[in-house]
Amino acid sequence: MHELPTTANEVLSLMANTSTEIDLFSDQVIESVKNGEVDPLKVLVQMKALEKASGRITKEIKDNCMNAADKYPGNSFEFMGNTIQKLDVHTEYDFKACEDSEWFRLDNLITDLKSKQKVRERFLRSLGEPTTILDESSGEITKIYPPIKKTTTGLKLTIR
Repeated sequence: MHELPTTANEVLSLMANTSTEIDLFSDQVIESVKNGEVDPLKVLVQMKALEKASGRITKEIKDNCMNAADKYPGNSFEFMGNTIQKLDVHTEYDFKACEDSEWFRLDNLITDLKSKQKVRERFLRSLGEPTTILDESSGEITKIYPPIKKTTTGLKLTIR
């Protein structure tokens, strides 16, 4: 008889570690749902909980992981059937520090245009039917239409 895991670390040790294992695990869960063996909403809740736990754990242990990786020589090493690389994963530039007047001018222009675009989009969303308008900049009379609204139905899950 198999003993069930009693700690988080014991549960974690049962998790898939490689692409092949992840595919096998995923396929088994998917088939169980499609065959009606397990409640799909239960799986949805469990996957969302796993996603939240994964994000939190990964964020909180980042420094520990970097320290552990530093014990391996080079920038790439094998671990538990996977390749781990030490590299820059995010680069950010602060262009405000350049004190470039042209950059500031363009940034202000973009901010102003985005603001004007949002105002125009609110107006267009308010249209209930095609409307004839006068373009004051060109003097042209044109017909404008309400935007096409596209939605996707899904489920929103709130973990409490």
